[in-house]
Amino acid sequence: MNNLVLRCTYDGVRYDLDTLTDISFRVDLSAVENTSIGSVFGVASQQFDLPSSKNNDKFFNAAYVINSSFGRGFKNSVECQVLQGGNEIYKGNLILDEVVTDGKTNTTYKVTIVNELIDFQTEVQDQYIRDLDFTDYNHSYTMSNITGSWNTSSFFSGDVFYPLVDYGTDKSDNTLPVLEVGGQAGKMDNSTTPLKPIQFKPAIRAKTIVDKIFDTVGYEYSSSFFDSDDFKNIYVLTTPNDSLGIENQGYQDSGFFVNITGSQSIGSSPAYVKQTYPQEQYDPAGGYNPATSTYTIQTDGQYAFRIIGNISAPDGSGSPTTKEYAIQIRINGSTQFAQFYDLIGSTFGQVSFITPGLTLSVGDTIEVYHRYFFISTGTSPGATLTSQAFSTIYAPTTVVGGTVNLAQQFDQQAKSMDFLKGLIESFNLVIEPKQDERKTLIIEPFDTWRDSGEVVDWTYKFDEATKVSIKHPIQDQPRELKYSMLEDEDPLNQYSLTNFRRDEVYGTHTYTADTDVAQGTREIGSFFAATPTKGVSGGPGIIIPNLYKKDEGEKATFQFKPRLLYRLDDRGTTDANGGKIYVKDDGGGSTAITSYSTLHILNALPATSTTKGLHYNTNTWYPFHQNYANGKTINGLFNEYWGRYINELYDDDARMLTCNIYFEPWELTTINLNDKIFIKDAYYRINKISGFNISKRASVQVELLKAPVSKFKFKRHRVFDVDLGTDITVTATGFNDFSGGVTYTDIDTGNTYTTGSFIGNIARRDGFSGVGNQALWVNKDKLTLQAEGKNQVDGSNNFDASVGFAVGSVTSGSFKKDVDRVFALGSGLQMGQAAKSTLNVGDDNVIGDRAEYSTLLNTTNTSVSDDAQYATVIGGNNNSISGSNATIIASNNTSMDNAVDAVIIAGEDVTIENSNQSVAMGQDLNISGGNSNVVIGNFDTQTRSVTDMINTVVINPNRDIESRENLGGDDFSGRAYMGSHQTIGAVFADNKSITMSAGQVLQLTGSEYAHDYIYHLSWTGGSGTAQIYLPESDPANVVLREAQGYKRMIRFICDNSVNANDKIQITAQPGDSLDGASGGWFEVKRAFEGVMLYAPISGSWYVMQQKA
Repeated sequence: MNNLVLRCTYDGVRYDLDTLTDISFRVDLSAVENTSIGSVFGVASQQFDLPSSKNNDKFFNAAYVINSSFGRGFKNSVECQVLQGGNEIYKGNLILDEVVTDGKTNTTYKVTIVNELIDFQTEVQDQYIRDLDFTDYNHSYTMSNITGSWNTSSFFSGDVFYPLVDYGTDKSDNTLPVLEVGGQAGKMDNSTTPLKPIQFKPAIRAKTIVDKIFDTVGYEYSSSFFDSDDFKNIYVLTTPNDSLGIENQGYQDSGFFVNITGSQSIGSSPAYVKQTYPQEQYDPAGGYNPATSTYTIQTDGQYAFRIIGNISAPDGSGSPTTKEYAIQIRINGSTQFAQFYDLIGSTFGQVSFITPGLTLSVGDTIEVYHRYFFISTGTSPGATLTSQAFSTIYAPTTVVGGTVNLAQQFDQQAKSMDFLKGLIESFNLVIEPKQDERKTLIIEPFDTWRDSGEVVDWTYKFDEATKVSIKHPIQDQPRELKYSMLEDEDPLNQYSLTNFRRDEVYGTHTYTADTDVAQGTREIGSFFAATPTKGVSGGPGIIIPNLYKKDEGEKATFQFKPRLLYRLDDRGTTDANGGKIYVKDDGGGSTAITSYSTLHILNALPATSTTKGLHYNTNTWYPFHQNYANGKTINGLFNEYWGRYINELYDDDARMLTCNIYFEPWELTTINLNDKIFIKDAYYRINKISGFNISKRASVQVELLKAPVSKFKFKRHRVFDVDLGTDITVTATGFNDFSGGVTYTDIDTGNTYTTGSFIGNIARRDGFSGVGNQALWVNKDKLTLQAEGKNQVDGSNNFDASVGFAVGSVTSGSFKKDVDRVFALGSGLQMGQAAKSTLNVGDDNVIGDRAEYSTLLNTTNTSVSDDAQYATVIGGNNNSISGSNATIIASNNTSMDNAVDAVIIAGEDVTIENSNQSVAMGQDLNISGGNSNVVIGNFDTQTRSVTDMINTVVINPNRDIESRENLGGDDFSGRAYMGSHQTIGAVFADNKSITMSAGQVLQLTGSEYAHDYIYHLSWTGGSGTAQIYLPESDPANVVLREAQGYKRMIRFICDNSVNANDKIQITAQPGDSLDGASGGWFEVKRAFEGVMLYAPISGSWYVMQQKA
């Protein structure tokens, strides 16, 4: 044995394990540059052996026995100190990897000792966030708590709050308002349709979740970053399902059941009196008041009520002429339902009264009134209610008023380690155990952690007897680093993927190294999804997240991925009608509010050069509210937390030095991976120490990173200065909030540049706008134009202040309220209210209100109607579209009226109206009604109409084509109509072969032979006669598009198997004639016979041609 001791502590009991005399106990230390950008690093020992001894066998609890019920270190690590000469030189947790034994006396325990960071990871890796204990944050789901949470000091000290977010609508509740403003009923700025509690979800402070994770596994952390005001203002918004409101296992029923106690007398009177039900049997929502016998609605939704009971009504001494019992249900004081019971001839009756379903809102009151009216020649006794109950048949369930358990608001699959990894990758966090404090981890962003290191001179420790290796660290790194949040289904994320950069999620930052040595791509970013935001419809200044998805034009709820966002308080509602939006208070009333709290990727709006953002890239992606409030800042996650580190690692002057350093065992406790190591004439950072020997002094291989002395957020650029006539090295260092300009600094001389021939080029490489010889991090001119109501469209135009993203160049144009995502180029262009996603290029074109996804390209005097979608007009003049998915190409004076999926090509004076999936090519054409028609050309310049046809092709028509079924015309759907035509080539025709036999009867109609023109006949079997019945020639008897005979030509030919003894009669239907003979026939009775028949009028077939 030797003086190296492993001291383990288990359940408060200390165990000193014995080690081998010649043990070589080594540990590896590695930092983030070890080819794992974005990963946590730590310290672990190499595996080593412990002998079987009395101490060791006792500690491991006879783990060498296969049936041993418990072996320490197998399943859970054990706290451990490594002592050398009685002094602690390393601490961590021991893991028993395996036991090797011969079953007798030769046993070896193979163990590894990991530091506390690795142990912490092991503890939390299978932990789910829903399993954390958030019960100290339990609270009632009420509107008073929701709006009260906007005051950070009064509601759980700000750890939880309910941001204003658009989660979409619930189709089962049509009383929910939309998160839009304009003052109309159904919008949140109308007092009759206030926001309801179910339209809010809780956001949880990120630090609170971190604290719960650490508390659960018995760890603590030391972090100036987590304790900073900035991080305390960061929240997590998540949902476990695709529903509005919260997740709550205790859904509350809004129903009730009350009844009278004993018998209740009621005197005769024509006046109604309020019925009382003093006995409350069931009322979980607390809506019924026994003192007033009034039920007050606690939850919006559908209700139905029932009254049931028995009444005793004696006749008295005379003969009653009137004896009736009447009962009413009054809602908000007005009678809504009434029931009368005529009791003449009976002294006992049953009362049974059920209402239909009705929609009620919080605060509505329900009361019962009744009367008993008796007129008689004798005495007038009263009546007695022997029983009566009042209840709901059905009522909605609700979480409103229930208890909110924050743990239930997370997805069931969300793990604590995944959440922490999301934070690590967002903020480039370094985690390491804190010296001299058990189970305490230091957590800081890389820059903070690195800058806290001290300078240590290792020159005297350098092993000059070994060779060194020098290379650039880029050789072990990917050429491209892609920092990205997760993609999600909300409309702004989807719009970004469709219209901005199809292969990148909104807010992605891609770092590409200036090298052809490094290869490949590494993606960094997990757990949290991107959250672009914009102003609500009608109120561009009310900027909130849109966490719904589009479903057939509706705002549908969905289970969105977790979001990491800053809290923004005291956001004004000046854009709303009267400067107010409304919420439904706990009493069912409507309360006006003039400010709200919400979430955003930025910690301030409008943004400045000091604003921080929670997307990796916040200065090159277009903020959807940019024209109202600047949403660009240079301080996204990459620039703020990753820029210095990555630029240092990929810098031209960076080097990776691999050498050997001599270490004493006790020095392990003095090594900090963030120390600045000085060797001879250069400074380095520790990247990796391989096999540090705790047993004895040894020469150990070390990887050291030599990095530039100055650290910059942005790349260094080597450029040529024309004025100086020499190369200089510059980097972006200053950002002007007033002009939006960027200042570059020569890192060698300190000279600054705001303009220069080289700036435009390098600005674009840094993600700025290169405008001429200057760089802009944000275009302040564009923002000024928007503030003045001019937007980003050049020219003199009429712009509503609420216009969103609109670019182009227009004169004398009009852009109405809530226009968004528009490119316009021309003059006299008009964009209707809430028109969106539109290209309008030409002159005097009009896009209607609420029209979306319209394209007008190189056209004039063209209009798209209100509410149209996907309308396209390319070229031409004086065209109009009303409908969806309608297209007009190279046409003039054409119109689509209520036509869907219709096309006009090269048209002149053409109209398609009320006809879907139809196509027109040519001039003077009109397709009206029906669907799936194709009309090409025209016989002359007269307008030809195709009316109410289906699946019809018309070529060069010389008359109107009108459906016989609908208009009494002569035309049938499912056919091709051709006007005057000339055959200039060979003519081909198919035929159908029919084999007949003696006694056989074949009806063409309804058979496989119903739709053919030429029939080739043959005979089989013995002699006799067969019949083939022609189609009926009366057009009034046609069913759908079944082939029939009216105006039809049919030809029959036969081969030489037919003769005078084997005859085939081509026979008219009983109601038709053939050459004037009712039910007549033409007999095919010779070889190679041929005949053509035609039915020119209803009921008559003619033989047009036959062989001589």
